[in-house]
Amino acid sequence: GWIKCAGFDVLPVEPPNLNDPLLKAWASDEPAIANRLVITPHCAFYSDEAVVEMRQKAALEALRVLSGDKPQNQVN
Repeated sequence: GWIKCAGFDVLPVEPPNLNDPLLKAWASDEPAIANRLVITPHCAFYSDEAVVEMRQKAALEALRVLSGDKPQNQVN
């Protein structure tokens, strides 16, 4: 019934309000959450491999559209 630890890559408000009680507690290493909370600046996906994959997928989508096909990952 207890959360042992947590990791956040996305927060309800971005950029985050630095007066948010959770961020203040995290920044000051309050005992209740010290070493139990990880907050990243909305970039946890980033790695060398992820950048390569992103570029490959974008190139394949462009090729698909230029070949007259519908995009696989259309957003609109």
